[in-house]
Amino acid sequence: MSVRKCVLVVLGLPVHNLLALDQSSHITGYAIFKDGKLEKFGKIECNEKDIGDRLVSIRNKITALIQKEEINEIVFEDIQMQGNVANNV
Repeated sequence: MSVRKCVLVVLGLPVHNLLALDQSSHITGYAIFKDGKLEKFGKIECNEKDIGDRLVSIRNKITALIQKEEINEIVFEDIQMQGNVANNV
């Protein structure tokens, strides 16, 4: 799989050390941009049965990613209400 390089620009300026999240309580997707260029992407999986345990696991994994990659900006997808899912929020 090849990664296409792109430049992320906000208000006309390149974004430095940005973590973008597509959150979910089981699999959270992420992309890391450094100096405006996509550097890496992946997913964080949490299989704990209890939602509280999953949220703690997600927090710990994201915190470790922030520290490892020296992230100083974070953006994430807004939630959406879906009529076909009873408890998606």
